[in-house]
Amino acid sequence: MAPGSGNGNATPTLNVSANSTFFTRQFTVNVNGQIFQATQGSVTCTYTIEPLFLEESADGGAARITITTADGCGWTASPSEAWIRVLTPTGTGNGTIIIELAPNPSDVRNAFVTIAGQQVSVRQRRRG
Repeated sequence: MAPGSGNGNATPTLNVSANSTFFTRQFTVNVNGQIFQATQGSVTCTYTIEPLFLEESADGGAARITITTADGCGWTASPSEAWIRVLTPTGTGNGTIIIELAPNPSDVRNAFVTIAGQQVSVRQRRRG
């Protein structure tokens, strides 16, 4: 806080670092014996998902999707089809979503996984 001390009239200035989390911050400031409560707002949760398209073999197996967001921002992941299983269905902050694809018994098939409201397209190649 500036000025830190002095005589006469002054306008104190409080400098607070940016809050880069989802959590609000509260603090108390004491100015010449007067107590002031302050609350600093949080960031709005935004999400970056990578990749947005997966092409996987007919054999099935696991794939990874990365999510980047602010600390404290929650997310969920769910598949559009039963042949995809999400092994990491929920989380908070940055993370890796692991999905598992069942082997494909026939033709090419397409689906998506919805993560934090965004869709990741999944294409699984056909057998043989």
